[in-house]
Amino acid sequence: LGSALGRTIEPVGNLKLAAAIQAPPGEKVAAFRDATDGRAIVLAASTHPGEDEFAADAFTEVRMRNPGALMILVPRHPERGNGIVAMMRERGLTTAQWSKGKTPPGPEVDVLVADTIGELLFWYACADAVYLGGATVEGIGGHNPIEPAQLGKRVFTGPHGFNFAEMFDALQPTGALVIGTTYQELSDYWLAALDAAQPTPVLGSHFADSRAPFEKTLDAITAMLPKA
Repeated sequence: LGSALGRTIEPVGNLKLAAAIQAPPGEKVAAFRDATDGRAIVLAASTHPGEDEFAADAFTEVRMRNPGALMILVPRHPERGNGIVAMMRERGLTTAQWSKGKTPPGPEVDVLVADTIGELLFWYACADAVYLGGATVEGIGGHNPIEPAQLGKRVFTGPHGFNFAEMFDALQPTGALVIGTTYQELSDYWLAALDAAQPTPVLGSHFADSRAPFEKTLDAITAMLPKA
């Protein structure tokens, strides 16, 4: 069809990888961290049923060595918040729910369930270590690790990220992505991140180079617009 119309059609690349994010305001992140008295924070992001329990198992292991740690869990579907809170409390974890007042958790809170929409970037910025769901259980296909990686965060995820296989393969050698299968691997990853200062992933020109599809798309759209 492209040839018949006298146009050349070609793929431009991965626009998800090309998108540059805008980090949350530093003062907002600092205010939340200050309100939690600088506690170590581990994040379970975009979780699905089965991954909430996976994160809870790993966090239970973390608390044995770092009892002051806080876990923030952001379900992929916020309407699951009430059920996750109940599950955490059944496990003996003191749990707060962000949608009920958006109040920073006190020192007695073990888990904060962040069941709102549009705040995941903020939680990535607040966290010391990130677990990304969607690839631990089968059938989901994984979620996009670019946002935490662009914020300089290392990401632990599962082995079933078939929708992002190319991206996972590109990020693993940089140190920005770790793939594991057991909750013990996740707890070890979280503890390593909390026990010592972790170097920023060596991304080099990875994201700068990946901007090419975005720029190419803009150029193509501009070429189709009427001339002034």
